[in-house]
Formats: sequence, structure tokens, C-alpha cells
Amino acid sequence: MSKYIVIMICLVSLASSYIPDINNLILFPEHKFIINPEQYNRVADFSRAESSHSYDVRHYQLNLTIPMTSSAYSGLARIKIVPRVANFDTFNLDFASLVCDSVKRAGNNLVFLANNNRLKITLDRAFSIGETCLVEIFYRRNSGLSNLGVYYYPRGTYPAIMYTTTEPYDSRYWFPCFDENWDKAEQGCEIYVTVPDSFTVCSNGLLDSVIANNGWKTFYWSHQYPIITCLMTFTASIYSTWSHWYRPSATDSMEIKYYVWRVDSSRSHTAFQNVLDMMQFFADDNMYGFYPFEKYGMNATYPFVWGGMENQTITMIHRNWLNGNDNGIAHELAHQWWGNMVSCFTWKEIWLNEGFATYSDALYLRHQLGHTQFINTMNSRASYYFQEDLTYRVALYDMPINNLFTWGHTYCKASWVQHMLRYITGDTTNTNGIFFQAMRVYGDSFKYVNASTQDYRRIMEQMTGLNLEWFFNEWIYQAGYPKYYYNWSVEPTTIPEQYRVIVRINQNNGSNAPAVFHMPLQIKFTASGYDTTVLIPIATSPQTDTFFTSFSPSAMTIDPNNWVLKRTYLGIEEVAGANAGKPLYKIYPNPFRGQVKLDYNLSLGQSMEILIYNRAGQMVRNYNLTPKYNNYLIWDGKDNQGRQVSAGVYFVKLKNGHKTYHEKIVKLQ
Repeated sequence: MSKYIVIMICLVSLASSYIPDINNLILFPEHKFIINPEQYNRVADFSRAESSHSYDVRHYQLNLTIPMTSSAYSGLARIKIVPRVANFDTFNLDFASLVCDSVKRAGNNLVFLANNNRLKITLDRAFSIGETCLVEIFYRRNSGLSNLGVYYYPRGTYPAIMYTTTEPYDSRYWFPCFDENWDKAEQGCEIYVTVPDSFTVCSNGLLDSVIANNGWKTFYWSHQYPIITCLMTFTASIYSTWSHWYRPSATDSMEIKYYVWRVDSSRSHTAFQNVLDMMQFFADDNMYGFYPFEKYGMNATYPFVWGGMENQTITMIHRNWLNGNDNGIAHELAHQWWGNMVSCFTWKEIWLNEGFATYSDALYLRHQLGHTQFINTMNSRASYYFQEDLTYRVALYDMPINNLFTWGHTYCKASWVQHMLRYITGDTTNTNGIFFQAMRVYGDSFKYVNASTQDYRRIMEQMTGLNLEWFFNEWIYQAGYPKYYYNWSVEPTTIPEQYRVIVRINQNNGSNAPAVFHMPLQIKFTASGYDTTVLIPIATSPQTDTFFTSFSPSAMTIDPNNWVLKRTYLGIEEVAGANAGKPLYKIYPNPFRGQVKLDYNLSLGQSMEILIYNRAGQMVRNYNLTPKYNNYLIWDGKDNQGRQVSAGVYFVKLKNGHKTYHEKIVKLQ
């Protein structure tokens, strides 16, 4: 996603619109949410599909006249459709909070009925399957309506502005349309906007011309690529503009144009200074391949209830991103491939859009700042997901429509799904391999159309030769994540310089989650000057595996390279009565301040050694134990020299004869 933003909101100018929670804007940078959730109890109908719909929309042409003195405007929508059924003579469009004055076809007035947010049109004759039908709808939006779909703010401290933002189902509030994700207008759209001549309009595609006429200007925008309704947009304000030129080859160039208020022009050059580098990074032949559209641009908007919106070829961002937000800017650019070029088939599969873009902005961060920052970002997003999962556990597939844009699930967990797919396909180096090849094949296979989760799985399987049914079942169609409780022991074998390492892993993943996540786990064993990494295929829970090493490990790490979305706990969860055979069976409190108590089992005649190591593998304290009435030890948090050790993670090694056991404790400040 993006770096955090802080937004100062003028309550007066936002009186007619939703005012976002400032804390949410800070925590969740793209900050998408369902603006009008009540409507979706009725609107969201995932049962409809392209193959069963009675017509296909091929093209939209919108001609709007906007005085910019209120939220009112007049419009003419020319919509080209092709019937999918015989004797096609009536059809419905989505049409909300707008007024229809007339509908025509080939100059003939048509009968229409605007009711319940739908516009029913009766044609003047029946059309056959595949026959093109072009209707003209004359309509208007009256003033005084709430901001929804289209947003208007009058001149105040800043210039007047009108813009549209509509994901997932709000396009119907600014033009008549078939407002479903899976019906792309294959021939694109044309958006013509007439405004007072001091205003500038940006929209999808290329600006063909600007015609001045007696104090007004008409901006003629055309976009000749397939597009879904929620990615169609315009913004009108008094903008200053400037451009970058992206050159994919020595003989080709493409404009990247920026629309900002004049007061923001200087800082926008700093905010957008890396956009060319982002474009080159994503469009590289080893990443996603050639940029899929004829133009790219960005317009800064305020007030704006979201952080960013990936409108096709013209991303809309919150004005405060001009303070610096490379993550957010990279995220929205990546959407041009994942969300726009390839669009999720229905909103059930929103993770395909947002997860891909969220992983993409993390990958750009790695390119920009290095692998450590990439891992830190992924771990931070894992933490957001874990926190959200505590109170809201749901599968990525078929998210409830009113919670479509949950940051922890739709963005963070979904980006980790991409990361883990990359891991299990073997693409684990910093050079891009089979995973990115598969992504490019996926993009080419579904370029300018819609794709489903199963489509994505099929491409990944074809490219890698793997059966990924288990992965998608566990990570997409079910909720939760693995919680690994583990313990391990070391003992010498009869062979010189060979040690037997026994690893026990148990999963307790909670309700509504798979009992076992079958992610293969890398396990790293280390000692001073030595390390080795093994791979454990997870088949069951609990699971015990035995390995042989040439050294006696002092530490063990699950998933040392951070490829798996998980939490780990050193210490197998025990059932009642199971502690009898466990030498070190209780540590409390853990984490601790001051001192910690370690309970152990020590039979008469036995001896035991407890050693405490810091994360660097240095021993800080050791105890030699003999049987006594109370089998426990109090560690006061000091080293062998009597000095308090620093706060952090420590490892307890218990040596009982030839066997060694390990636990983890945490000292707080």
C-alpha cells in the first residue's frame, strides 16, 4: 500500500459528505471502504454472470455539461449494447438518484420507466442475438443530492472541484450503466465534459481535443480499451499540469500527466519523482511486462474520503499524498495491470486486485530500499492481519460486501498469499523466476477481460506443474493462518560428530480455520560458526521429524526467510497430564520483568544443566541442578557476573544427560 497520511479535514466543506475517521486514514493508507453500505443489501447480486445476462455492453459515450456552481449537471449517455438473447426488446440499466428526461434510438423516442434505482427501456423493435443496438439517454443530476458516486465541493480555501469515485457499485449515481464488474465495455468509453473555461477536466484515456465556446470549454476524452464502470471517471477543477515522459523503447514514448492545484505544484514534483522508476520497474520484462494502456496520469483530490483509487489510466489520490507516499503511488500504478488490465470476475474475488497491488508496492519498496525494508513491511502487514483476525475471521474469497476493503484481509493477507505462492513455486531468490513468468502468462491470458480465482490457480498450476488445490483451499477459501507450537531436542549419536535433532510441531489454528496448514517449512539450526537449513513437508498435526547434523545446534528457527504467514511459539501445547515426561514444563511469567520461575522435572539421582543464551548465541547464565524437594529455578535476569541483561528474547537450553531441550523466554524493560 502506502506510507501513512495525516489528513486535516474542514468540517464545513465536508458537511454534505461522509467524514472519515482520521485514525483510519493514518493506519490504512488506500483507505477504501463501502461509502453507502445500506444499498448493497439490495444491490450486490453475485449470482448474475456474463453468460446469463441478456445483453453485453460494448461502449459508453458520456456528454456532460457541468456549471460547477452546484452538484447539478446535465448528461447524454450513448450506450452501445449487443443482445445475447433472441427477440430482445426490453432491458434494464442501473440508474440511481438521477432524472431521465428522454430515451431515443435512431431518432425514435422510446418508452422508459425509472424506478427503484433502475431504468427500464422498451425498444422500438426486437433485436436479434449479436445485433448492435445504440440508445441515447438524456438525463440530469439535480442539486442538493448527497455526495455519492459523484462529489462536488464549492470554492473555499481551494478551487471548486467535482469528481467521481465509485468502486464497487456507485457508477449508477453519475451515469446510466450496467454496473457489474464482469461486464467490461469492450470498445472502451468516451467522456466529454463541458465546464466554465477556467476549469480543467481529466478523464480516462487520451485528450483528443479541447474546444472553447463563449466562456465554456469542452474536453473530449477517449479510451479505446475494455473498461469496467467503476474505473470510468472524471475530475473537474482549476488544475495546474505537468508531465513525465516514459520511454519503453528508443522509438516509443508515453505521457504521464499530473493534475494538481497550483499551490501544490512544487511539492508534487517531489511526490511524483519516482513514478518513472515505478513504471520501469513494473513494466520490466522480468516483472509484469509492457504497460497495458495508452496513457497514465494522476490527479490530486481534496476533500477525498479515500487515500487512492486506481481509475483506468488516471489514478486519483488524496492531496495529502503529495507530502510523500511512494507505497501508495506504486500500489495504484500496479493496479493498472492487476485490477484494470485483468479485473476480478466478481467482487467475491477482490483479493486478486488488492492482494496483487499490495504485494507489488512491497516489491517496489524492496527495489527502492532493499530486502530488509521489504521484510519489515511484510511483517508489519502480517501484524495488521493478525490483529484484525482476532475480532473478524473470514476467508479471502467471498468477503461480505460491506467489508470488502478490510485492510488486514483484502490487502495484507492477500499480499501474503502472493508471497507464499512465490515460495512454494520455488521462486525464492531476489531474481525474478517462475512465479513472475506465471504472472505474465496470467496477465496475457486474461488481458482486458475478467479472471477468477480458479483462473489464476489454473495458470499457476500449468506454469509450475504443481497441484495447488490444497493451497487455495487453505489460504483463499478458508479463514485463519497457522500457529505453530514447537519443541526440539538434540542428542549425540554413536557416530562421531553426528547429532540427532528431533523437531515436534503442533498446530492449534483456532476456529473456522484448517486444522492443518500444509505449507512446507524451512527449519534453520544454528550454533556458533555453524548453520544448516532443512525443509519439512507438513502432513499432519502434531508432527515429529528427525534430522542429523554435524554440529550440536544451540538455536532453531522456523521459516528463517519469512516466506510463510504464521505465528510460532516455542513449547508444544500440552494436554492435561502430559507434563510428566517433559523436563522443563512451565515458565512463568513469560514475558517477565525482574525475575522468572522455571519449573522442571528432576528425579532422584539425576542431574541437569540449564543454560541461558541471548539471540547472538552467547551464554549469559548457567545453572547446575541436583534433585531437591522443590524442582524449580528462579532466574533474576542477571548474567553470571551479576549484571542485569538487556530486554529481549532469550533461549533456555536444558541438558539432561545426552538429551537437550529448548524453550524461549522474553525479558521486558
